[in-house]
Amino acid sequence: MNRIHFGKTSFKQLSPARSGHAVRIGLLLILLSLPLFAFAQETDSVKGYLLLQCNLPGVKYQINGREYTEVQYLPLTPGMYQVRAFGANPVTGPFAEERQMEIRQGETTVGKFDFPHGTLSLFSNETYARFTIDNAKLGKVENLPLPPGTYTVTATLPKAVTGFGDYLITRPITIQAGMHLDQSMDFRYGTVTINSSLDDTRYLIDGVSKKKVQKLKLLEGEHSYTAFPPAPHTARSGTFTIRAGEDLPLELEFAKTRQISDAEKRREYTWRFGLMPAAVLEANHYFSFAGAGQSGYTPLCNGFSVSGLRFKAINLWQKELTQPYTSRYPNYMIGGSLLDQAVFTWEKDNKHSGILLDLASISTGLAHTSPAGFLHAQIELIGHFSYQKPLVSEIGYYSYVTAFKEGSGRTYRVWDFQWGGETRLQLGVRLAKYNYLNLHLGARYQQPLGGDWYSNNDIAAWMTEDAELPQPDWPAGVPARNAAFDGFSLYAGIGLETNLIPSLLGLLLDKADKTEGSDLLN
Repeated sequence: MNRIHFGKTSFKQLSPARSGHAVRIGLLLILLSLPLFAFAQETDSVKGYLLLQCNLPGVKYQINGREYTEVQYLPLTPGMYQVRAFGANPVTGPFAEERQMEIRQGETTVGKFDFPHGTLSLFSNETYARFTIDNAKLGKVENLPLPPGTYTVTATLPKAVTGFGDYLITRPITIQAGMHLDQSMDFRYGTVTINSSLDDTRYLIDGVSKKKVQKLKLLEGEHSYTAFPPAPHTARSGTFTIRAGEDLPLELEFAKTRQISDAEKRREYTWRFGLMPAAVLEANHYFSFAGAGQSGYTPLCNGFSVSGLRFKAINLWQKELTQPYTSRYPNYMIGGSLLDQAVFTWEKDNKHSGILLDLASISTGLAHTSPAGFLHAQIELIGHFSYQKPLVSEIGYYSYVTAFKEGSGRTYRVWDFQWGGETRLQLGVRLAKYNYLNLHLGARYQQPLGGDWYSNNDIAAWMTEDAELPQPDWPAGVPARNAAFDGFSLYAGIGLETNLIPSLLGLLLDKADKTEGSDLLN
């Protein structure tokens, strides 16, 4: 036996005897396969073929209920078959055609389904435009097949793009069989500016609310508006037509009647006096009634006060902030403040001065204004948390102390915190815009100051040494009452509510509103 070598691989060379045996086996296999080949030819020869075609893409077929995506020379047993072509149009919905087709032996049967249609492509000058055909929302439309007929096509530019509302273009489109239509749906704009004789007028433009209408960008065509002036003016509605590229001005005049003028004054009283920082100035005389056997009238002090940060709400849960003229008086009132007032007092008899700071206050009561807003009245109950300075702090070698404190170090306090309460009746008259002059009567109870006189030496010894707590010592000449507000007192006075700061804030807010209006979409 010989070997043939290829690299590291070796093969045995067949002997002549074995080679002849292999040839005989191959011939035998060929002879055995001939009947099978003849049978296959005989089987195919008894079938026919089906080819289905359609003029619309994406159509499916059913043959005797069995579904096919495509039918290309499908072999079938000769006979009659129920053939159906079907699909769905995104606009018109499902469509189908059904017929009977005969398959003949050895022949190809061709079935052509022809659905009449045209094609449509839609374009717009706005990138984010979306299209609707009849009631079908399609987004983009490119080479869309449609059955012949007339359709309503709408191009929509959504609110997220316009910043105002949905912009719509609608028009009819007719599709003919066998034709392609390119349709442009371009948005064409103009602007509108509405000026009202009343500053607080609000608007509805095509059903969308707007505070100001300044160069508002709108589609060409007809639009609706409703203007809502402050009551008692009535709303006014109408329409206007904008042409492409046009800046349309509209002027609305509302006559100011006596009723309207009075309503505005009541509004000033309700709204402008809600927030009153440093706006109330008062001069008051404080007095009391002495006991039996003494003079019935006892003067205490004269005082001048200026308000801090006050807030009063007159029926805040109703409509007073925007429509105070709808309110029926008298109305419930609540309020609060920080540094309600700083009161500077002076006693004529002993020529002593004092200071009272109402650090925080709460109030409740009733408020009333005349129909014309010229007169107003308030009755209030007020609670105070105060800080008061004694009238006299030192006499000779003695000092007035309200409290001694021990901790990390020893200290004492001259001023002291107090609780107080007040009832007040106020009558006012309107001097000019945002200015009221008022007369008032009231009664105030102030918690006693609660201090005593102590020797300066005893105080110094207690603070620097381990001495006992100093004992009170009343020297000659100390006042019997060392606080302007101590116990119960009555007062009467005159005041001016200028409301200067709230008025300035109102002017700034009005300016901001106008600026906002000029920055609307254009």
